Amino acid sequence: MTAGWWLILACAAVVSSGVCGSIVLALSTLSRSKLISAAGDDTPTRRLSRLEIIQKDPGEHAAPVALIRNIFNSITLVAMVFWTSEMRAEPTPSWISIAIGLIAGNLMSWVFSTLVAFGVAKHNGERTVVLFALPIRILHALFAPVLPIGAFLGEVVRRLSDADEESEDDQISAQLLSVVSEGELDGHID
Repeated sequence: MTAGWWLILACAAVVSSGVCGSIVLALSTLSRSKLISAAGDDTPTRRLSRLEIIQKDPGEHAAPVALIRNIFNSITLVAMVFWTSEMRAEPTPSWISIAIGLIAGNLMSWVFSTLVAFGVAKHNGERTVVLFALPIRILHALFAPVLPIGAFLGEVVRRLSDADEESEDDQISAQLLSVVSEGELDGHID
């Protein structure tokens, strides 16, 4: 491939990584009340049912999307190394091309899959989840066989940190308090 195609591949991968990063961060900061209002009144019932399933366990839905984000980040790094090598007219990447490509690729990934993703999740997170509800559910279904690994690791971390397991009532109370504090911050509740 020529240098131009490597750069196009890197740009496409980093933008895809940014979209996935936005979804992961939006799922990790998901608010039930904002999700319902972002869905709107004219949302089809199929999408509403997908959103209900997603909001029950957003962390489990974020894990497969995070894996896809990591794959896109890896593609970005490899493409940037080969782009640098082509720009330096090397038949195979040298150590200098590898270093330059990795630095450039990591900077691109940081900007798109972290900084831009934080902005999208903060200002438009729930709408992002509504827009990508179908791909989120499809990825969750595809990765369902390996999701117990994440649950196991979460349980190991919980036990190592001596954290108590939250009951469903505690989670609902925490969500209600979250909604009230959001309303107070937005000036809707005194």
